[in-house]
Amino acid sequence: MVTGVDTAKLQQVYIWLVTRIESQLRQNPVMAGLGAKDECSFLSFEIQKYLSAKLEKYVFPKEQSVLDQAFFLTCRCFSWVTFEHLDVQEIARNRQLSLLAGTHLQRLHSQSSTVDKMFHLTQCFQIIQNLFQLMSNGKTQATTDHLLNLFIYVIIHAAPKYFISNIKYLSPLILPSFLRLLDKDNNNNMNKFMFTNAAFCIDFIFNMSH
Repeated sequence: MVTGVDTAKLQQVYIWLVTRIESQLRQNPVMAGLGAKDECSFLSFEIQKYLSAKLEKYVFPKEQSVLDQAFFLTCRCFSWVTFEHLDVQEIARNRQLSLLAGTHLQRLHSQSSTVDKMFHLTQCFQIIQNLFQLMSNGKTQATTDHLLNLFIYVIIHAAPKYFISNIKYLSPLILPSFLRLLDKDNNNNMNKFMFTNAAFCIDFIFNMSH
């Protein structure tokens, strides 16, 4: 297990290496001659998946941290929280779909690559965004506050293990190509917003008892 400064250095090297590989792929005459922009992106995606799975063995904690355990227990303690408590818009109060979004958070700790982890995060985000459109027949546009309120509800009821460790692990490793390739509905900016506000949601849940 690598920790502290060594972990930061490993992450820096990973970012540099993947960025370098992406650049070399795009400059490759063969790939350029084929007009293979999508192929370059796909190859970069698979390379990131392979490298990050190897990196995870060295930098991701083998056991839940104290914060992970505390967050898990906090979520369990607030399992009684309802949509009304969090002021979730009435049109989005669908428990079944919210729990479905939560299953993707629960799967984070079983994935080894950042690509697979981000896939489940973006799937969770997508379900949350689609909930508003589905329930309102596409007539209501959710605000960022509405999305975050529902995201907090999903997190609490999913009570995902290693959630804090996963967010901390992914934060310095997110490359633009991650969300570009995972995003099929042009919600890239919203996915970025949701991910960057995951830490806010964690703090909010920790402070709910105060």
